Amino acid sequence: MSTRLHAAWLTSSLATLALLTLGSGCIVGFKVESDTAGEMPDKNSSGDQTASGTSSGSTSSGSDSGGSSSSDSSSTSTSGTTTSTTTTSTTIAESTGETSGTTGGVGGECIVDADCQLLSDCCSCQAAPLGEAPDQCDAVCDEARCDLLGIDSAICSFGACTTSRVNCDDSGLLCDAPPPACPVGLLPQVNDAGDCWTGQCVRGIQCESVPSCDACPSNGWTCVSHVALLSAHRCEPLPPACDDTPSCECAADAYCDPDVFSVCEAENAGIQCICPNC
Repeated sequence: MSTRLHAAWLTSSLATLALLTLGSGCIVGFKVESDTAGEMPDKNSSGDQTASGTSSGSTSSGSDSGGSSSSDSSSTSTSGTTTSTTTTSTTIAESTGETSGTTGGVGGECIVDADCQLLSDCCSCQAAPLGEAPDQCDAVCDEARCDLLGIDSAICSFGACTTSRVNCDDSGLLCDAPPPACPVGLLPQVNDAGDCWTGQCVRGIQCESVPSCDACPSNGWTCVSHVALLSAHRCEPLPPACDDTPSCECAADAYCDPDVFSVCEAENAGIQCICPNC
């Protein structure tokens, strides 16, 4: 009897232990699965938010910084350009007495040289129609600009009053002296012999020839190029017929010699008179 009770008790205990073990395993399994599922999404979510927050913050900061930098740069650039322009204008007026502006204007202000007058002071040398008095400076000097440059007359050229021309061709220089540091818009003058600089700076419209059409103003003037084996450029007043717009129709007869430079072509920089047989 005691043996049967012992066996029954043992069987009952083993069954109970099995049930407890299974129950504990289910609970543990659920807990582990729950913990894993709970921790990983939180970690990933936190990581995404951190990355997103960092990325967003970095982008925002970069954008703000870039925007501020761009604005500052633009402001600085604009301010720098304005300062540079003002400085250049002042430098031209103070260092040479000449500006890059035009003398005279569109054609139609004269017919012959006697219709024009030469005006000279310490700051400028210019031509104007009789009876007109362009602004002049009150500075005191030993020699007026026209005398300093060797300009001695005013002429009527294509209906506009201009000064006589001076030499700006440096192709025959023999001296070792450096050219004068001319402000933008002015060219270094060459002496009459063509072998050295004079030390003066002049406007392109005062030169017998210019190195390129960039030296010619566009307001009432144009660049006339005579093209043969080599090209020669000269700033000329626009004839009255051109109405401030250069074209071969209005300027070919004035600028181009039909016996030599018989072909005319208009380009953005001015008029080209071409010698087809040269």
